Amino acid sequence: MSNSSEKDLAPLSDRKQRIKTRKLSILAIVFAILLFLGGCSMLNMFTESYEDIRDEMLQHLYEKYGIEFTGVSLERGHHDHLIAYPTGGDRDNDFVSMQRHVRDGEVEFRDTFFGVILRDDLEARVASVLADIGLPFKVFFSPRATVYDNKFDGTKTFADFNAWVIEGNPFRLSINVTFGIESTECLDAYADRAFEKIRETGYSLGVVLTFAPIEIFEQIDRSNRADITGKYRNELVSIVNDHIN
Repeated sequence: MSNSSEKDLAPLSDRKQRIKTRKLSILAIVFAILLFLGGCSMLNMFTESYEDIRDEMLQHLYEKYGIEFTGVSLERGHHDHLIAYPTGGDRDNDFVSMQRHVRDGEVEFRDTFFGVILRDDLEARVASVLADIGLPFKVFFSPRATVYDNKFDGTKTFADFNAWVIEGNPFRLSINVTFGIESTECLDAYADRAFEKIRETGYSLGVVLTFAPIEIFEQIDRSNRADITGKYRNELVSIVNDHIN
């Protein structure tokens, strides 16, 4: 019986070994292809630690904006993606989304934080031209999804950015103005007036006007706007103008 069992097991053992060898060969081929396609940047992805990359990106933010940042998360891949926020600041509303690219051995960074710097000035200017609109309103600019030219660092302001746009650099920011209303009458008239007022700023903007029942309007702030909008979607009226100036 023992001799028969050994004979039966031998082919099974050989088969497992062939399968294992085949898997290793496939992995080697895949790695070779990735290395060929990605070059040094793909090799770096495996050799550089998360901590080193995170620290490098945080140091770049510090040098660019002159303030300390705290990292929240880092994803590694074709490019590295860091989420961070000013140390001691508002993690939810002032965070920066940052990318690190390696091309031909050169490291390039892109980030969204200049949007946080220009946000207050942009919102205040839009609010000033709407001051006599006749409805309560709140102005929101979200800096999260917009990557800015690297020339806009901690020394630059919204005035510098707007001057750059006027010089012939097409760049359209997007804002939302939420109004509180008692009824849905005359919304088109209010919208037309609001767009005309916002045009007076001279800024190149994409504008979304949202009309919300007053009880919903009073709940909305910067932190919960997306949640409130989703929750009461059927009770809100939005009017879009993508081309102000």
